[in-house]
Amino acid sequence: MENNIPDDVNTNAISERKYSTLLKVVVVLLRLFVGGVFIFSGFLKAIDPWGTIYKFNEYLIVFGLSDYLDLSSFLATVVAISEFVLGIMTFTGIYRRLAPLGILIMMLVMLPLTLYLAITNVVSDCGCFGDFIQLSNTATFVKNIFITTGAILLLIYNCRLVNYFGVAVQWLIVVASTIYVGTITFIGLYYQPMLDFRDFKVGTAIVEQASDDEKSDIQFIYSNGIEQRVFTIDNLPEAGSEWQFIDRVVSENPEKDRAFLSIISDGDDITEKVIDSEDKMLLLLFPDIDKVEISYTFAINELYDFASRKNIKFVALTAGNDSIVGRWRDLSMAAYEIYNIDDSILKQIARGNPAIVYVENGKIVWKTSMQSIPLERFEESIASLSDLSTQINETSLLRYSLFYVGFLFLLLIINRTHRLPKINRFLEARYKSLIGEQ
Repeated sequence: MENNIPDDVNTNAISERKYSTLLKVVVVLLRLFVGGVFIFSGFLKAIDPWGTIYKFNEYLIVFGLSDYLDLSSFLATVVAISEFVLGIMTFTGIYRRLAPLGILIMMLVMLPLTLYLAITNVVSDCGCFGDFIQLSNTATFVKNIFITTGAILLLIYNCRLVNYFGVAVQWLIVVASTIYVGTITFIGLYYQPMLDFRDFKVGTAIVEQASDDEKSDIQFIYSNGIEQRVFTIDNLPEAGSEWQFIDRVVSENPEKDRAFLSIISDGDDITEKVIDSEDKMLLLLFPDIDKVEISYTFAINELYDFASRKNIKFVALTAGNDSIVGRWRDLSMAAYEIYNIDDSILKQIARGNPAIVYVENGKIVWKTSMQSIPLERFEESIASLSDLSTQINETSLLRYSLFYVGFLFLLLIINRTHRLPKINRFLEARYKSLIGEQ
């Protein structure tokens, strides 16, 4: 039988199928890219909401909105949860029009903001990925261009591709994602981040304990008139040889690349006098001492009494000036020593205002925020905080994450079981056709 279909029609049909396949591939890749970036960004903000709060404070101060600093906690929580949930919606293909629209609305704010930062550099880092990755403002702006472009394309083409989950269970994914990321945010706010990307992790030294010789690897440069060679202190050339000393280079130990606590008083470094590596210590941290609630004064004094009874040294650290510290002493009737340290180091050590850090043998054993300790059973709570580092850490985060991902996977299977009879009928028909051909 002759084929009466014109060749150009066949060609057009093949071209349309290729175009359709290519479009589906592009949409899937855009979902994975845009959704993945938002999931990653929202997750990191949720892990360390205090870091996001500090970044929002920086933005508000730069733009002359210091009167609205109290909104930073709310904004940090909303942005973290919104980014993560929108990322999950895009990644899984649910709410195919609403998800890219929500991302596009956020990018219409972030794109001009990061352009301004790229031009002026008034804030060194946008804080998109917390302390895990610090991008330059220019790199952040370029990244946002790609995300905005992807969101626009998804807004146009996303509905042409079916989602992985049925319409009936989309709301369950949003609820589960909100609960998951909300739980992580709550723990980061009221205890400590479950992942610590800063220099003062549990188990690390809080001050430099080694001498300069132990901290340095000194290399000596010699020349014989033809070439230069580097020697260590253990294999220096013998006196009178052809090698002549040129210079010496101090290669810092990698441990010195990280930050350490340093306490300066009247121009002198008194860190070793305050932080004794042989002592058990409780450090009370005041990143913003003038914003600490008055209700904490009783609990802090109780904590000081508890430490004194247990022969635990108690020291408070703050970035506030002498005037602010003086007002705090009068208000709280503080009997403990208060020292001033750099604001950036103070916020790296622990999150919370105030925060508590327990140090033993010069190393951090555990840390938490003051608001996480129930006042009604204060001493019992303090005594049990030694287990905190094993209760809130990477293991518990992994457990929550596996439960969350497992729920989504189970939801996908249950939601798609109605397709099993169709698949079975297809396989049976295919099997019979193969048998018939034989």
